Amino acid sequence: MISIILNLKDRRLMLDLATYIAEHLPALPVLKQDRIVLDELAHIDVEEVCSSIRSFMSIRRVNYSMHVNNPKREVTIYIEGSSKVTETERGYEHDTQGLFICPHCNYTTEYADILSIHMRSHYI
Repeated sequence: MISIILNLKDRRLMLDLATYIAEHLPALPVLKQDRIVLDELAHIDVEEVCSSIRSFMSIRRVNYSMHVNNPKREVTIYIEGSSKVTETERGYEHDTQGLFICPHCNYTTEYADILSIHMRSHYI
């Protein structure tokens, strides 16, 4: 498992990043609070994930910095100016703490296993 931690309140960018990674790497992204957890279908190197993140951020023209903790397999992304935009300003006032969200269709559940089963249906 690889974790991508974001200092970001904008759920839309987080969903788009998870979708981009799912399309370019053999992994199922699962969203949980401030992070994207990658359930690998095949072994993925952390550098491959970083490369996909760099590509996505350059397409979106987002100013960011990245820190990689290789032994823990964690990538932390710091988006510059992300504190200016919050979820409530964009109309996302519901409490998503502890929920897992499908990046493809926004299906929401409290259980990671159920989301994993649900997401596999997108790849059939």
